[in-house]
Amino acid sequence: MPNDLVNRESPLQTTNAEDDQMSKFITMMMTMFMVMMMMDMMSRMLTPVSADTGVARTSYGGLTWDWVIEGSEGDYYEFGNEYLAPYKGTVVGDWASGVAPSGSTGSELLNVGSGTDLYKVSSLIISLFDLSAGSTVTIRLYRSVGGIDTCFYDEEFTAGSDPDGIPVVSGPLSIQGLFRVEVQSDNVADDGAAIAYSMILALPTG
Repeated sequence: MPNDLVNRESPLQTTNAEDDQMSKFITMMMTMFMVMMMMDMMSRMLTPVSADTGVARTSYGGLTWDWVIEGSEGDYYEFGNEYLAPYKGTVVGDWASGVAPSGSTGSELLNVGSGTDLYKVSSLIISLFDLSAGSTVTIRLYRSVGGIDTCFYDEEFTAGSDPDGIPVVSGPLSIQGLFRVEVQSDNVADDGAAIAYSMILALPTG
């Protein structure tokens, strides 16, 4: 058999090599696209949106942007299709002898939203650091259900034994209307104590 016939590559071998090259090219392009998408998401997350932009938008879903800005730490951040607004505060209350808006013992820690406001509570951490060690602390969350303020979370913690920071909300919680937090202690020594919280709200970009 002539040498040129023996050494000639088969059409099947050539096709396989071309397919491998095409597969590598497609994989490379998909990887580059994913990297670019991740860089864009990180850029959105880390780039603050000015308060002026928020005020100019007036409202979305009944929730006015100036309401968000007044209670936030300053800038809020665009991430994907949402604005993230960080909040923090410290509230002094009669946690053991007071009467909260629900009529239960304790005091209100925070109250956001009303009517048809649409938003998400992405994170809420409540600090028990300044409460007396050994106190039983009850945290209650309320939201509007059928126009009625309804308790949907009621848990007890022990100051000094449980972590100082309690992650009451650790994932997106969609809310329409009212969202309220009440705290109660079984120790009268906690009346007048300061309870700190840190919260992040998420709102649609439009």
